[in-house]
Amino acid sequence: MLENNWDISSLAWQSREMRCIMLHYQKDAIEKVRKSEIMRQKYEIELNWIPERQLDIHCIGELFRGPKIPLLVQRIDSIFGNGQGVVNAFIGQASRDIGLYPEKWADLGSKEQLFQYIKQLWHTVAYFG
Repeated sequence: MLENNWDISSLAWQSREMRCIMLHYQKDAIEKVRKSEIMRQKYEIELNWIPERQLDIHCIGELFRGPKIPLLVQRIDSIFGNGQGVVNAFIGQASRDIGLYPEKWADLGSKEQLFQYIKQLWHTVAYFG
């Protein structure tokens, strides 16, 4: 998977095996898009977009991933989503916030537990969203 800090030259050796680049929609991904377009042209590969995924927070029950997930989703929505009732790109913002301010989230679990919940939440949104 390509990270935000990837470099074209570090991926050039893979070009013989690479058939396409898959990118997630991001509002602030201008540089990533520019570099991907350069690679697409240089190596004659496809550039495909993965559609933005989102999930209504009321569709996330505790039976699927456990009782903490709905609480985490509600917290993410109240802090980052302004009560929109959907969870999507806010997962990344929450993950960063947990890393920077774990004490703010401590009532939901330890930093390690919360990162596990974030991963589970992302899987839920990716699967159902």
